[in-house]
Amino acid sequence: MSRAVIELNLNLAKQFLATASWAHSQGFHNASHTNAVNAAIRAKNAVATQLAGESRRLIAHGRAVDELANLPGAEELSKALNRIFQDKNRFEYGDELATSVRSAEQLARAERFVQKAQSLCFPGQPGQI
Repeated sequence: MSRAVIELNLNLAKQFLATASWAHSQGFHNASHTNAVNAAIRAKNAVATQLAGESRRLIAHGRAVDELANLPGAEELSKALNRIFQDKNRFEYGDELATSVRSAEQLARAERFVQKAQSLCFPGQPGQI
């Protein structure tokens, strides 16, 4: 069951990335930013399932960062996830529009995060999903 959950979460992460990329290309930068965050969250769930056998579904995103920080081998991902979350509330719930540059940066961070999660979950198997 764990492998199926890992694959599901990575697949969903890639769907969120594709949506973030499309939104960015259309000038929907806040939507791109939000979908990039969701991609990272799904990838975090895959990593936690791989390393701990389960992922805690956490409403407080800081706790998701802590969850990764406490898993051996996921410290780097924890720091990357923390960076992804830094502007989340500002562009998802606030009254500020994300710029094209901010959107592109967030999308790139999420892409790297998902790639690292993929490599950690399925080492030596690029494009596993």
